[in-house]
Amino acid sequence: MSSAPSPSVRQFLAGGAVLGVAWWFYSHWLVPLQQREVECQKTLAETRQRLSDAKMQIQEIAKEEQAAAGTRSLLNSLQNGIPKEPTAVWLPVRLKAHLDSAGITEAGIRLNSAIPEPGVPDYERTYWNLNRPRQEGMRTMGAVLLAVAEIEKQEPFVKILDVSFNADPEAPHWFAGGINVTALVPK
Repeated sequence: MSSAPSPSVRQFLAGGAVLGVAWWFYSHWLVPLQQREVECQKTLAETRQRLSDAKMQIQEIAKEEQAAAGTRSLLNSLQNGIPKEPTAVWLPVRLKAHLDSAGITEAGIRLNSAIPEPGVPDYERTYWNLNRPRQEGMRTMGAVLLAVAEIEKQEPFVKILDVSFNADPEAPHWFAGGINVTALVPK
């Protein structure tokens, strides 16, 4: 004769089975989902950070493109002002015209050197010496310096490197000296 389990044992076994199924459901379904949620949150945070970095890079690129457009525009305007002849032909004429208009006549203009400009293909940096002998009736030194500064203003591809003038103590208005300039011009 076999005896049937008592109702409390049946309830205990049913409760154990429910707990076993709940534990299995929790460990095989909920824990992996929670772990996946944590991984997804990390991935989402990393993605948001990369997106933020990408937006900043896009803004920087846009700023660089604006600067490049401005530089390109300036270069195009400079190129339009540069004759097609070799630099050794047209630049001395322009420099002499600037000096003549400032009352500095009889200037000798000599090309010292020309070297390729790094990072700017098809352009070279040329170095020139403008030598002016003594002459009577030249303007004051302040007027000479203003005239030299006017060269840079009217010719944006030309930069004054240095100015060296001296005067004779017996004739202080008879200046003589030289101006060294550099010009960025097409080869």
